Amino acid sequence: MVYNLMKAKFQLSIALLVILGPVLACAANPLDVWYSRFTNSSAAFYSAAYGGGSYVAVGGSGAVASSTNGSQWTVTNLTTQFLNCVAYGAGKFVAVGDAGTVLTSSNAVNWEDHSPGANIYLQKIFWGNSRFVALGYTISPAFNWSLVSTDGVTWSNYFIASNKPTGGLAYGGGLFVYPLAIGTNLLSTDGISWWSQPTGMTNSLYMIGSGGNTFVAFDIRDRTFTSGDGTNWTFSGVNPLLRPEGLAYGNGFWVAVSRSVNANYSADLVHWTAVANSQTTAFGTCFGNGSFLTLNSVICQSTPVIVLQTMPGPPGTISLSGPAGVTYQIQTLDAFGQMDWLTVSNLTVTSTPCLWTDPDVTGHAQKFYRVLLP
Repeated sequence: MVYNLMKAKFQLSIALLVILGPVLACAANPLDVWYSRFTNSSAAFYSAAYGGGSYVAVGGSGAVASSTNGSQWTVTNLTTQFLNCVAYGAGKFVAVGDAGTVLTSSNAVNWEDHSPGANIYLQKIFWGNSRFVALGYTISPAFNWSLVSTDGVTWSNYFIASNKPTGGLAYGGGLFVYPLAIGTNLLSTDGISWWSQPTGMTNSLYMIGSGGNTFVAFDIRDRTFTSGDGTNWTFSGVNPLLRPEGLAYGNGFWVAVSRSVNANYSADLVHWTAVANSQTTAFGTCFGNGSFLTLNSVICQSTPVIVLQTMPGPPGTISLSGPAGVTYQIQTLDAFGQMDWLTVSNLTVTSTPCLWTDPDVTGHAQKFYRVLLP
């Protein structure tokens, strides 16, 4: 299955293809194909994270599921409280939920309870600037709080604002961004001290996300805004997402999910394509080890997103981004249209992006490359 084609020039002409398995058909995009991997009939999953070679998904009734490949999952219920979000940082997963619940794990299997005792409904958590920052609220009074920890064990809570309960929080470029009110965000570098920043946006935000050095905001009028610094926002266009619940970024693509429509993907946050799998209607999404997940009572997984890019330096230097822990078969061809592809390397990748240099480019006016996965 071919799902990436590009051409670049640097002393010789290079065309790069990515092929998954036998060459049987061409797909317009790798994100057109999704697989329904796991069904949890007792509760939905809301959030997932990838780190340390594992995926972790959390959800209702204290459900925690783990997987090393996104295909086979093990699930357990660790608490009676709903778990709303999970993040990975400093070598551990931290899951947060209702009633101030905080659970941590260094291996995605064994978990410890480090709830700080504050009865705060925790909705979001991110790792950034060498700390975990969780966002939550109390009902009476209706206050928003941040909880901060450098190790996931010892927590301090800080008052943010008197406001309606909200789950909005994003991290990127050294900044935590929290939508406070129409036209106003709060920004922080540490989750402790926050400052008010006008946005110029005139509608309430339904959600905010980040990735690829870009903040992304979706308002209640189905409009998309982007920012590189959390301060200056640009209107990108109207989206078909019907109030998205989650956003993830990886290998040049964005995936947004909603409970109302199938998952959508985009390379530019302007043009969106809906996937065909109806089980991708979801509460959350994440990217890890080359593929995306969507999360509801069913966990769905995309085909791997593999990106090849020519790099500056010696001719024939290529950057490969995709799943780690697998062996890629790199093949070359001198003229596109020929069928005699030559295998030039079996490259086992332990981390990505990974650089590879073709040792045989001298004397070739052009070369085509393709990559196959077993």
